[in-house]
Amino acid sequence: MSYLEDTRYATEALFRIINEGTCQLAEKQVQLNNLQEKFRVLYQRFQSMDLTEDFSDPQLMHAGTQAHAAYEDVASLQENIAELQREIADREFARRALSGAILQIAKQGIDSMWGKYDNAPKVLWNGKTHLAQTVWEARNQSMHYEQPLCGKIRDVFEALAAVGCLDFELDEQPYKNRALEILAALGWQTNADYERDMTVLLAKHPCPDL
Repeated sequence: MSYLEDTRYATEALFRIINEGTCQLAEKQVQLNNLQEKFRVLYQRFQSMDLTEDFSDPQLMHAGTQAHAAYEDVASLQENIAELQREIADREFARRALSGAILQIAKQGIDSMWGKYDNAPKVLWNGKTHLAQTVWEARNQSMHYEQPLCGKIRDVFEALAAVGCLDFELDEQPYKNRALEILAALGWQTNADYERDMTVLLAKHPCPDL
């Protein structure tokens, strides 16, 4: 069996979970947007309450009860929003970690076939960037994202940015795992996409480019 066949059970599962997570994350974001809008309306209503008017004692007591209830509603919404924001951040972190695992498997395939990416065929996947080097250095960035972009990793990311393959500025959130963006840049949305390119890269006599 080939390397891609041997690892297919893992890469298929990873892509499935990532794609399911993308849909779930979109749903959570809609929930967050709705909560934030509800919070905005309630907060404005709470701020507009005026307890300084010449109310009778019963009216003042009623107005105070309403203000307290509105305050509790606002506070409760704030807690719900914070909890949902944490959940979204956790899910996003997991998706990025899973994307990094795909790059790790791809990098290991290059390593097992060619030893290092310098020995791999110079397969161009966007007319300019070598696929093996892109995968290798993107995997390194994913594994060491706590460190700023530098050296060969930055060279690869700058090459991707130069041809419009990245949707973020290189120095924007520098300590962030960018594996998810790299998969998107490569067009690896499914296992079939991944195996299409890796089959060419791991072949003994690959095509010159993709």
